[in-house]
Amino acid sequence: MKMYIFFFVLVLKVICSGCQGEIKSEKSKCKEAYEEANARLNEYYQNADQEMLDTVLHIVQKNINDCPDYNVKMVNLKIRVLILLKEYDLGYKFIYSLDEKKFEKPYKKDFYLKSLKAMELESQGDSASRNEQYLGIIDDVLRYINLHQSDKEAIADLFFIKAKVEEKSRVLESLDIMRDQGNSGDSMFYEGLKSAILGSEITAPAVRQ
Repeated sequence: MKMYIFFFVLVLKVICSGCQGEIKSEKSKCKEAYEEANARLNEYYQNADQEMLDTVLHIVQKNINDCPDYNVKMVNLKIRVLILLKEYDLGYKFIYSLDEKKFEKPYKKDFYLKSLKAMELESQGDSASRNEQYLGIIDDVLRYINLHQSDKEAIADLFFIKAKVEEKSRVLESLDIMRDQGNSGDSMFYEGLKSAILGSEITAPAVRQ
């Protein structure tokens, strides 16, 4: 009987060891897939090679449902690629289908939905409706910041969107006011954000990894 129990425990250890190996292997595959997709996206930014976007989308589609630890990152990659491909309708439907828990912040789902709608309206020449979408985003993000005053990503989202509907001088003035009020407490962050707004033509919403 003791020999049987010993053999049973030994078999269990072997099985569990194999399971752990498989889990590690799956995690490793997911990490490699995400890094490969991210590398191809960076390649697109460097060379403007449209095929790289199709490659990223293929990698993400193949792995997104099998990689829970990387699901949020892959969702974000897919959204970014659909925006770059100007597949606004596909992007909207994809984001709409997702649970809010897939996004790292509660305002992000509506942020992306309204951003995509705004870009679609802009492509149709409807500036007034486009601005309505962006103003809605500003209200949403401000409500979030009122509760999370040191959230740098939310602050960056707010001011990149404000720069789409307001004069840059007014945006920078608002940024200085927020800095002086002590939000985030990082003067280097604010200076970097000001430089980004001053030095670029903002034509797409802030979408981060």
